[in-house]
Amino acid sequence: MKKTLLKLQILVIILILNSIIFGEISPWAVAEMKEQSKECLEIEVFSVKKISYNERQINIEIYATILNVIRTDSNLKKGDSIIVRYVGDKTPEIDKEIDEILEDVGPAPVPILVKNKRYSVFLILNEDNSYSPSVGGYSFTEIIRSDESKLE
Repeated sequence: MKKTLLKLQILVIILILNSIIFGEISPWAVAEMKEQSKECLEIEVFSVKKISYNERQINIEIYATILNVIRTDSNLKKGDSIIVRYVGDKTPEIDKEIDEILEDVGPAPVPILVKNKRYSVFLILNEDNSYSPSVGGYSFTEIIRSDESKLE
């Protein structure tokens, strides 16, 4: 009983410290970061490469075609192909109860995009001419295709 209580107390302390250190970004900060993003595009993903990085993270390379340019500092045009590189989180292999408790703590994870889907994206240009998410987990929003003619 004492060990269970001690584990619960430690978990509560970790959750409190984690939310202070790695707290979620406010909606106003996200909106401001999106507004300041240098590259705002609509893309369609044609390839996704996942390269293991370590036991909790994975390197992602997204190959995509630009469907629409909202704004760009790197002179991108509709029809251009781009590479988006970033580190994503693997699904942790930890205790289910702890996993459920921790899922809402910390910054939003950067999602792994899906081949043949369309996204609104906020990116930043890297030195190697690839791109990375500029607003963390809020950099990608799937575009639901109710009427494909709107994007073409």
